[in-house]
Amino acid sequence: MKREYEKYKNGFTKVPEYIVNAMQGLAYWIGYKKCLYNYYPLSECAIVSEFSSLLQSGANEDEIVLCERQYCNFFTEENIPEDVDGKRVDLTVAELENNHNQNEVHNILAHDNKQEKGFLRDKAKVVFEVKLHRSSRTLIDNDFKRLKKIKDANESIVTYLLLVSENEIPEEFVDISSGHGKKDYQLTNNRHNDENAPHIHVSKVRYVLNQKLDAPQLKGWISQTLDSDEADVDEAIKDQIDFISSKMLSRGAFVCLIEVV
Repeated sequence: MKREYEKYKNGFTKVPEYIVNAMQGLAYWIGYKKCLYNYYPLSECAIVSEFSSLLQSGANEDEIVLCERQYCNFFTEENIPEDVDGKRVDLTVAELENNHNQNEVHNILAHDNKQEKGFLRDKAKVVFEVKLHRSSRTLIDNDFKRLKKIKDANESIVTYLLLVSENEIPEEFVDISSGHGKKDYQLTNNRHNDENAPHIHVSKVRYVLNQKLDAPQLKGWISQTLDSDEADVDEAIKDQIDFISSKMLSRGAFVCLIEVV
């Protein structure tokens, strides 16, 4: 059964459960990594890889999660913007005509390598750009603008920026008092309310906050994050449980899903 993406009256999309679950799993995974290596910041590519796996685990049989697809694949030859050719979209959820058809998957990948214009325009259902909160505002805003161009090319595609923050509340997007997303983010160079500028909505916020975990809690937590039974948790991880559980998550991990229309 094809997945439908329900729209609210304000034009934004109701976030599907599989995306919300992937966000929470990503927050747990980041929190776990911070327990192990609190002073080593995660790279954007590591976060993209983990989130891709979490998305695919919740995807339907007729959906595939694609990493690093060419931007030009989302535009026809006639409407491709000059500033996106050669760039790549971090993650794309595309719809397959046949469930788990390997030939179709191979065909999608082959077309991307050829940089065929417009090939994913009608197959893509959701696209994600992933950004770390510590990135500059200019880089974050540039992703918003590129997502807006994809949305303009095909309004049926749901366009998201996934913003990840380690040990810091992303105050531009999250209300500290409530933990909910803010609705007043403004692009740095759009102080005059340009009508063509992206409209931005913080759809969901998922996080792991300060918590000290005892050994049984941590076993269950790691098992849930890895989507496996407690008995299947890697022995090397079990050996470190007493060490890990003695640490605190400094100020947590925040994962914000921001829709662009």
